[in-house]
Amino acid sequence: MGDAAREVLAGILRPWWMAAVDLLFPPRCQVCGTPEAFPLCERCWLEFPRIERPVCQVCGRPLRGPPDLLFVCVPCRHRRNPLRVRAFGRYEGRLRDAVHALKYRGRLALADPLGCALAQLLAQDAREAAPDALVPVPLHPRREARRGFNQAEELARAVGRYLHRPARRVLVRVRDTPSQTELDEDERRRNVRGAFAVRESVRGLRLVLVDDVVTTGSTLAECAAALRAAGAAEVLGVALAMALPQD
Repeated sequence: MGDAAREVLAGILRPWWMAAVDLLFPPRCQVCGTPEAFPLCERCWLEFPRIERPVCQVCGRPLRGPPDLLFVCVPCRHRRNPLRVRAFGRYEGRLRDAVHALKYRGRLALADPLGCALAQLLAQDAREAAPDALVPVPLHPRREARRGFNQAEELARAVGRYLHRPARRVLVRVRDTPSQTELDEDERRRNVRGAFAVRESVRGLRLVLVDDVVTTGSTLAECAAALRAAGAAEVLGVALAMALPQD
């Protein structure tokens, strides 16, 4: 068996053996290991660094001011066709640990409480809480096969269960782009340009794009551009965590 085939097989089996481990050993918080607190303990939930209002009405980054402040930050005023983005919390502390546990350690049970957090975020606005569908940001098929799942899709399904809305895989990643981690904003934009395609009709639909982490918003923006070009009436981007500069 070749290396590629072994990676695919490992990806297929990983969620199953992780589930078996959870059955064989006492349930624990999947983030900090607290016993009898599966999948997420109250302490971790309370310590998630939430993004509170006010936020920029476009990019969703936090602002200083009263909670009811409605403001668009200066960079967003100069962007063409900006995508509205909202994030539940900052990509740090316990929330970063939770993202890593889901994404890199296959702790799929975390998708439910983390999806609940995103559903609560969307429920703050009645219009945002009732999209036609939730659309996960796709992984390239090879990367998804190696991992065994797409964390954005797991989150989208969980959000859909709480909001009673469907999660639909209408986007595909047609290029296996390099990791965005070490790239600046311009490089990230170039890296994902043309990387996504729409595989079924979205004409006239109001859609919510779902991802685990947003940094510059380049990936969400490219996904939104593909959806808009295919006729989507409205697109909103949401992420569990937003990477922000340290104060």
